[in-house]
Amino acid sequence: MSFDPLTRRAFLKRTSLAVAALTLGFGRGVTAYAQALGSSLLVDPDELSERLVPALSRCPSALRLLQSEFRLVDVRPEEEYLGAHSLSAVHFDQQATVAERAGVPGLVPLPETVEELFGMAGLDPTLETVLYSDEGNLWATRLFWMLEYYGHTNVRILDGGFARWARDESMLEEGEPKVTPDVARFQPEPDPSKIVDASWVEEHLGDPNVVFVDARPVESYDRGHLPGAVALPWRENIDWDTEAFKTTGQLLTRFAGQGVTPGKTVVSYCQLGVLSAHHYFVLRLLGYPDVRLYDGSWADWTSVEGRPVEQSG
Repeated sequence: MSFDPLTRRAFLKRTSLAVAALTLGFGRGVTAYAQALGSSLLVDPDELSERLVPALSRCPSALRLLQSEFRLVDVRPEEEYLGAHSLSAVHFDQQATVAERAGVPGLVPLPETVEELFGMAGLDPTLETVLYSDEGNLWATRLFWMLEYYGHTNVRILDGGFARWARDESMLEEGEPKVTPDVARFQPEPDPSKIVDASWVEEHLGDPNVVFVDARPVESYDRGHLPGAVALPWRENIDWDTEAFKTTGQLLTRFAGQGVTPGKTVVSYCQLGVLSAHHYFVLRLLGYPDVRLYDGSWADWTSVEGRPVEQSG
């Protein structure tokens, strides 16, 4: 890996803190690391409520002004969005975050498709954007990765997703939004450092500087996985009583305890590249400097006979 001086200093700081966490047995070291990171990629419901105060009036001009500087995106199925969604939220079809090519599902949509999809949703890379969905923010994290991959870096996720947000009914509305954002110009700029393909995986199997993380349930992992991959089911990233992400200390303990440390290139995969995006977000939240997603994941890997597969149990 090669970094510019600022990125290198941040990388060294994170690595040294992570090493401290390991040597201290995930006690004070984990706490120090987690406190140093903060949670800049997460938005607390109280913070979002304050941001949406102008929308409480339901005044079209107030909503238009809000949408000129901020974008809130609901990544649930359309029927659920129409039933109830946050004030000012626009809808983004979760199925539009994946595409099928050459018989392989779960691939990232092509730039020309993304340009239209993001533009119609008013996703302007100059605006702060907050995403939410349900099921532990599963589809919101997929869109988060997709946005970052295509160059939109001012993106955060509502902690707890719609389930936690919906507790305050005053912040909800039904049907189509009264005001929708203007069509935005989004010029996709793919970032190759956030994605890998099967050829890259084949070249790096066994590389001590690379760790592959399988986000699928353990039963799927046991039936077949990438050689040397670590099993870390995505659902364990979430406190399901609240649907919020677990604390940074808990998450760091979970990943670093299995050898998934900031000093390595971390590649997340699953069946179709959706569950693995949850890990991508969590590791970005933890400040890991080199996190990538295997586009197409297990569906792509097993689409060609002869690629190495490891089984457990």
